[in-house]
Amino acid sequence: MSYSLDTPSIQTLKSEAKALRDERARDGATLTHSAALEEIARQHGYRDWNTASRLMLSYALVDR
Repeated sequence: MSYSLDTPSIQTLKSEAKALRDERARDGATLTHSAALEEIARQHGYRDWNTASRLMLSYALVDR
C-alpha cells in the first residue's frame, strides 16, 4: 500500500481498510472491519480509529 503525505480522508482510510481485509483474506487470514480500521489508523500515526475519524471530521469542518 502507498500513502499520501496529505491528511487522508475518512473514505480513503476506509478504502485502505477494505483493501487490507481483502489482502489478508487472500492470505487465508480473517480480519474484522473494525480491526482493519484500527490497523490502518495506526499505520497513519493515529492512536486508534476513533481518534483518526474524530480528527479528520474536525479537519473537514475547518476546510469548509
